[in-house]
Amino acid sequence: MSRTDKSAPNHSSNPASVALGAFLRAMRSRTKPESVGISSVGQRRVPGLRREEVAQLAGMGVAWYTWLEQGRDVNVSSDVLERLYTALALLPAEREHLFSLAHNRPPPNTRFKGSGVSVASAALIGRMADAAFIANTLWDVLAWNGAAARIFPNFESAEDRRPNMLRFLFTSQPLRAVFDNWEGFARGNLEKFRIEFWRNRNERPFADLVSELLIASPEFRLWWNSPAVHPIENGLETFRSNYGPAIDYRVSVLIPMENESQRLIVFVPPKEADPKHGVNYAKPNGDASV
Repeated sequence: MSRTDKSAPNHSSNPASVALGAFLRAMRSRTKPESVGISSVGQRRVPGLRREEVAQLAGMGVAWYTWLEQGRDVNVSSDVLERLYTALALLPAEREHLFSLAHNRPPPNTRFKGSGVSVASAALIGRMADAAFIANTLWDVLAWNGAAARIFPNFESAEDRRPNMLRFLFTSQPLRAVFDNWEGFARGNLEKFRIEFWRNRNERPFADLVSELLIASPEFRLWWNSPAVHPIENGLETFRSNYGPAIDYRVSVLIPMENESQRLIVFVPPKEADPKHGVNYAKPNGDASV
């Protein structure tokens, strides 16, 4: 951060700047020193961290941080906001709020968070009759139910490492037989992963997975350098079964609020996928019809 004018900026009349200052003060007072690696010796006059401690942890000047807390008219970069996120041990929702106050937009992307699945999400897929699994943005499959294991038998035979859908798609011959249109499914998922790769290109697991698949799969080598991307969205997929004919599934992709770097993916067979099946719809306000 730098300013050509060495004097302190004026207090801002921008409500967002004032709200940002109040938010930073609240987060600083809440943060326990030991939670961010600061030893707390003796009695502290104020709860939480001191301003100079936050500034040091975030790699910024104390004056600059003080101006932010005071709600002054200060421009702050995304890099500084990310360092404040770490220094104050913010939660993902608090990180998003920090960026919203400072930049009037969400953070650039949700940070990659490895493998933790919440108890609520695990219980949800365990109770579902339809096939469902939870994956992260690396396409590691973190948890799945029995119905999903029947569609994707590789989940149960991943040996000593975590199942990874992209690895299975490009290296497992038995899994290819599951898909009615393997090439379309594989290319579509590679185009989805390409977005996640470039969002997380500084994360070592992403580089390692791409390096592995460039060696292991000729199709991956052929398609990887394409610029094409595809959004993660709901759709229709056809799977072959060892116990009967091919079945169409409606695929729904949901994002758990407690970890936005994860995806809950549900495969609903045709009858249950009917939008009128077992669903009650609220009526629009002031309208007697549905």
